[in-house]
Amino acid sequence: MAEKKTKRKAHYKTNRYQKAMTIRADPTMVDQFKEFADDADISQGELFEQVFRDFLDHMLVEEGYIDRIRKQAFARREEEMSEEEGNE
Repeated sequence: MAEKKTKRKAHYKTNRYQKAMTIRADPTMVDQFKEFADDADISQGELFEQVFRDFLDHMLVEEGYIDRIRKQAFARREEEMSEEEGNE
C-alpha cells in the first residue's frame, strides 16, 4: 500500500515539473521564424539547428519574450501556491 502512495507522489511531481517547463509558443512567433529563416538562407548550407538557436536568442533577448515568460511562470507559480493552500 505504501508503494502505491510513493508512486503516485512521484508521478505528481513529474507532471508538475513538466507543466513548469512548458513554454507555450506565440502563434505570431512561427511566422516570425519563417521570415528569420528565409533571411538566413538555410539552403546555402547553414544548419537549421543553428538558425533556430539564433532565432530564439533574437526573440528571447531583443523582443522581450524572456521577460514575458518569467512573468507567466511567476503568475503560474502564484496560482499553484494559492490552489495548494486552498486544498489544505
